[in-house]
Amino acid sequence: MKKVLLLLAIAIFSTLILTSCGGSPIETAGAYTAQSEALIGNWDWNGQPYYVLNANGTGTMAGSAIRWAAGNGRLHVCVTPNMCGTLCPSPTVWNYELDGDNLNLSTRILSFNYTRR
Repeated sequence: MKKVLLLLAIAIFSTLILTSCGGSPIETAGAYTAQSEALIGNWDWNGQPYYVLNANGTGTMAGSAIRWAAGNGRLHVCVTPNMCGTLCPSPTVWNYELDGDNLNLSTRILSFNYTRR
């Protein structure tokens, strides 16, 4: 009985993972615009390292691995970069404004300012 329940749980979990991979494409190398290039670098929040945005679309957010892409004034951040290949089940999408070494990320409710290191 325990084996049957374990196999059932694994099957359900696998199905959930596979069906959740229909998200937005956050491609690896080659899919980034000139807007993405402007965001490449290290970004601090309140004087502490927060985002590292690499040229190949990988990076870190508060020390955790991410994948990212930008275009049309929007930054797409995938905090589950290895879950679904080049698809992200639920990317976080920020509106962004870049003014020299100052980056503002915002939604309708939140706004955060970052400084390039």
